[in-house]
Amino acid sequence: MPIAALQKILIVAHKSQQSVLLDRLQSEGFVHICPAEQSPLQQDFAELPQRQAAQRDSELQRSRLAECIGFLQPHAPRPASLRERLAPRPALPAEDYEQTVRQSNADELLHDAQKLRERLAKIDARGDKLAQQLLVLEPWQSLDAPLENLGTSQRSAILAGMIPDNRDWDELKAELAEAGVAIDTVNQTQDLHYCILAYAQSAAEMARHAIHKIDFEPASFEALSGKPAEIISATTKELRQLNKQRQEILDQVSQLAKRVETFGILHDHFQNLSNRDQIIAQALATPSSCFLEGWICTGDWSKLESVVSQFSACMVEKIDPAPDETAPIALQNIKAFRPFEVITSLYGMPGKKDLDPTPYLAPFFAIFFGLCLTDAGYGLILLIGSLIGIKLLGRGAAKLMGILAIGGAMAIILGAITNGYFGDAPDKLGWPWLIGMRDYLLQFGFNPSKSPMIFFAVAVILGYIQIMVGLFVGLIHNLRQKEIIPALCDHLTWLLLLNSIAIIALAKFGMLPTWPVPICLVLLSAASVGIVLGSQREGSRGERLGIGLFNLFSTIFYLGDILSYLRLMGLGLVTAGIAVAVNLIAGLAWDIPIIGILLAPLVLICGHLVNLLLSTLSAFVHTLRLQYVEFFPKFFTGGGVEFRPFSRVWKYTKMES
Repeated sequence: MPIAALQKILIVAHKSQQSVLLDRLQSEGFVHICPAEQSPLQQDFAELPQRQAAQRDSELQRSRLAECIGFLQPHAPRPASLRERLAPRPALPAEDYEQTVRQSNADELLHDAQKLRERLAKIDARGDKLAQQLLVLEPWQSLDAPLENLGTSQRSAILAGMIPDNRDWDELKAELAEAGVAIDTVNQTQDLHYCILAYAQSAAEMARHAIHKIDFEPASFEALSGKPAEIISATTKELRQLNKQRQEILDQVSQLAKRVETFGILHDHFQNLSNRDQIIAQALATPSSCFLEGWICTGDWSKLESVVSQFSACMVEKIDPAPDETAPIALQNIKAFRPFEVITSLYGMPGKKDLDPTPYLAPFFAIFFGLCLTDAGYGLILLIGSLIGIKLLGRGAAKLMGILAIGGAMAIILGAITNGYFGDAPDKLGWPWLIGMRDYLLQFGFNPSKSPMIFFAVAVILGYIQIMVGLFVGLIHNLRQKEIIPALCDHLTWLLLLNSIAIIALAKFGMLPTWPVPICLVLLSAASVGIVLGSQREGSRGERLGIGLFNLFSTIFYLGDILSYLRLMGLGLVTAGIAVAVNLIAGLAWDIPIIGILLAPLVLICGHLVNLLLSTLSAFVHTLRLQYVEFFPKFFTGGGVEFRPFSRVWKYTKMES
C-alpha cells in the first residue's frame, strides 16, 4: 500500500513520568502526537483541559546558544576534508553525544562566549568612532592651532569648514574681504577647499550673508581639543592599541570556537528539550496526569506497547478516531519510487479520499526529465554527482539527490538514442568507436536536430498518455471508493470523449482504419450527454445544465494541456543546441595561436557546466509543472496532513543510532 495504515492511540502518563516518557518517544521517533486543540477529548470532557506551565529555560538556553554559535562559527577551524565541508551535520555516537551533554556546562560556555562578544563589540564600537574621527581630522592635519580656539567670542568669530571648488577663487576671496571676512586655506582637494574664516562681530551680519553665498559647510570638531596633528597622533596610537587588544580577543574567540561542536550539541539538546516542554505545556491534563493523543503505523503497535510498559505510571490504548477526524498521511512506496515522494509532499499530502500519486508520477517524471536533457554526457555527470551527493550529504538530501540520479540515468538512455553526447562531441572528436556506438544506438531512436517532428510527436504522445493515465487512475480509484457517479461523469465520460476524438482524427488522416469511426461517434455523443448532464451535480437544474455545457466546451482545454508537453521538445532541443554551440566556440578558441590550447578546454568545461546546471534546473521545474498542472488535477486533490512522528531534531549535529 502506497499509503500506510495508521492507528489512533491515547497515552496517559502520570506527571512524575511524563517528561521521561516523552524523551523516550522522542528518541524512538515513530509516534505522531496530535495538537491538543484538535483533540476530541477537549470537546467531550470540558473539565479536563488544564494547561501546564511551559518550561522557558530550555528555549532561552537554545536561543542563547544559537546566538553564540553564529558568533563563533566564522572563527572555527575549517573542516579538513571535502566530505566534512559538505556534510550538513557531523554524526556522533550516542554515548559521545550523551557524555558531551552531561559534562558540558552550558551556562559557563555561554558566559565565556558572551563576555568575549561584548568585549569585541565594545572595541569595535570604539574603533569605528576613532576611525571616523581620523577621517574628519585628516584634511586639517596642517592646522597649527588648537581646535578649542575655533568658534565665536564676544568680539570675533573663527570658523572652520569646507568650500566647494566650483568658482574663481580670487573672486571669492575678494567678495569675502569686501564683507569683512578673512580666509586662510588649510588644505585643498580636487573638489573642496578646507578653510578657516574669521570676522569681527561688528560685521557679523554682512559676513554671515557672504559666507552663505559661497556654500560654506562648517566642520564639526565637537568634544575635541588640541591641535589636529596631535589628536591624529594620539588617535592613531589608541587605534593600534585597540587593534592589538582586538587580536588578543580574537585569539581567545578562536580557542573557544574550537568547541563550537559542543555548542551545537548543546543547542540541539536544548532544542529537543524545548520541544518536549511544548508538548507537555499543550497537553490535556488533570492535576496528576496528562493525556496525549496520536497516531502510529499499525505495525508499530507492539513497539509502542513495549516502550510504554517500561513506565509503571503510564498506559497506552488503541482508540477510534472521531467521525469527522482525518488521519495524517504516511506515504509508503517501494524503494524505486520513494525519492519521488518529495514531489507529492511539495504539492500536498493526499486527502481523506485520495490515493498516493507517487507511483503514477514517478515513471513520467523520470522520462520527462531525461527528455528535457537528452544528453548522455550530461546525464552521466548528473548521475555521478547525485550519487556522490547522497554519500556526502546523508539522508537529509537523499530523496532530492535520488530524483536527480534517476533523471540522470534516464538522460543517459534517452541521450544515447537521440544523438546527445555533450552535443555533437562524437563528430568533433572523430573517435571511430564512439561514432560506431552512436550510429548503432541511433537505429533505435532519432536525431532531434534532423527530425524535429519525431520529437514533436513523442512529446505530444507522452502528454496524451499521461493525461489518459490520470483520468483512468481517477476512474479506478472512484470505483474502489464506490463513488459511481463521479467515476462515470468525471472520468469515464472524458476517457470516452477524448479517445473517440483521437481515433476519429487519426482515421481522417489515414493513420487508422475508418471502421471504428461510427462506434466512436456514438461513444462521443454519449460521453457529451454525460458531461452536460452529470459533470455538475449541485445547484438548480439551470445551473447544472449551464455548467455542464461549459465543461463540455472545456474539451478544448485538454488540447492545451497536451500541447503543454511540447516544452519537453523545446527544452531538449535547447540543451542540445547550446551544447553544440559550446563545442563550436571551443573549436574556434582552439585555433587561436598560443592561448588556444588553454582557452579551448576552459570554454568546454565552463560552457558545458553552465548548460548542465541551467538545463537540469529547467528540466526539474518544467517537469514538476507538468505533474502539478496537467496530471494531478485529473485525479488528485491533496489537502492531507503529513504524518510527522515526534522525534529529535538536529541542526548542528546528529546522534548516530
